[in-house]
Amino acid sequence: MHHRLLFIIAVLIASVQLQAQQSEKITAQPVFSADYSMGTFQHTEGERERIASHFVSFSALLKTGIHPQSFFVDYGKPRIGVSALGGVFSNRAVYGSVWAVYPTWQFEFFSDKQVGWNIKLGTGLAYFSRPFDKFDNPSNFLIGSSITNITEIAANAWVALAPQLQLQTGVSLYHFSNAHVRIPNIGLNKAAIRFGLIYTPNREFPRLSARARILTPRDSAFHRELQFSFGRHELAFTTLPVDGPSYSIFKLGYFSTKRLQRIHEIKIGLAAAFYNSYFTYMKFDQSDGIRFLQATQIKLVAGHEFLIRRFGFTTDIGIIVSDPFYRKTILNKQSFGDQWLKSFLSARLGLQCYVFGNAFSAQKVALGLFANTHGTTADYLEFSASFEW
Repeated sequence: MHHRLLFIIAVLIASVQLQAQQSEKITAQPVFSADYSMGTFQHTEGERERIASHFVSFSALLKTGIHPQSFFVDYGKPRIGVSALGGVFSNRAVYGSVWAVYPTWQFEFFSDKQVGWNIKLGTGLAYFSRPFDKFDNPSNFLIGSSITNITEIAANAWVALAPQLQLQTGVSLYHFSNAHVRIPNIGLNKAAIRFGLIYTPNREFPRLSARARILTPRDSAFHRELQFSFGRHELAFTTLPVDGPSYSIFKLGYFSTKRLQRIHEIKIGLAAAFYNSYFTYMKFDQSDGIRFLQATQIKLVAGHEFLIRRFGFTTDIGIIVSDPFYRKTILNKQSFGDQWLKSFLSARLGLQCYVFGNAFSAQKVALGLFANTHGTTADYLEFSASFEW
């Protein structure tokens, strides 16, 4: 089940890349890069051993915004394409190897100079050869499933060795997690130093014919958004219990939204989520009180959406107003710092696709896929349908 859910994430992200490349229609050759990166991370929860990791990655990116009338001028003229990564860990008996493919956006600075720098962003799917298994591999508390999400944020500086060749070095931050769909899921976070080469086979781009630029419309009015969501997770701590059942979560949200500039939209509102896992626990425990209300989380939400024609990249921060079961049953078994953070803070990050209208329409319908957290800990994977008017 969790493999199918994460596969849908890859389909959505790949669709964003396809939309981007089709809209630009560039005949220039892509820019290629190859990198080696090395870093360490903590072995398991409570242990001090540091495990070295070695990654090799390849990227093929197309430059956007070549023509002044390009749609991507509004987005900082990123290079857009795909990255592939392979890596091994010094403790291969526990972690094995990892392979990943993910869409990538890269923002360039001083690209026409001898020295410059870039920022690279990417997210997609990774495959781990040695995930947790209670019989065969019980020591891997970081990665609980073969298929996980990978997210990369990197900052690099480069110097030109020749007109078509640049030497690159920088720092990358990698995050691997399955959004609490399969326990254990501490997640693997790694900072790495990278070295590599960038090859640009054609630095002179063809002259394009003039065309009228279609600007995204400005809209300063307040709009309303109604959102229905369905999620899945295991009722568990970060590492235990394992092999438990997966439960459904149902959420309803109502928001007021407003466009800022052309490609940014903010929202504020209220969301209520019913956790069937909490309700089932109280049912078998024969808890007193109104179980439906105790199993419902209510929070105030403030969010931002980065608008990309048929798609939107959403980041929400939630202030939890009411969460009776979680605070009473789960938080009292955690540290003071975790109790404070998870009592009041949540987050939501993901993509949505506009199936009626587009990201800039006054009336639009979207389908989305998101990862939710309790504090900084993964909570559940969410599918959503929303209507804005």
